[in-house]
Amino acid sequence: MRTRTIDLRGKVPGFASLEFIEAKVFDPNAPFALVTYTDGGRQPEFGLRLDLDKFAFLDRLDDVQKDEALRTAAPQIARIVALALRGTTGATAAAG
Repeated sequence: MRTRTIDLRGKVPGFASLEFIEAKVFDPNAPFALVTYTDGGRQPEFGLRLDLDKFAFLDRLDDVQKDEALRTAAPQIARIVALALRGTTGATAAAG
């Protein structure tokens, strides 16, 4: 199985103190991605799970403003991932 890594830096506007770094798709047939991000310049230990079919994050953040930022960014990130999986530029493949 190959893991697809899609670079999100500079492609999704920053919201609140969040910056989206990359999305990883571990199985191209599964509609999920793991999104790495920073919060105030610090990268949390775990990424956020993104449902690519529903254009929504499965995880929530405790801060209301940041959680709203996730809801706003989710469709944009899902579209970027979908285009990358179809072969449009912006994705790299890594052995998984």
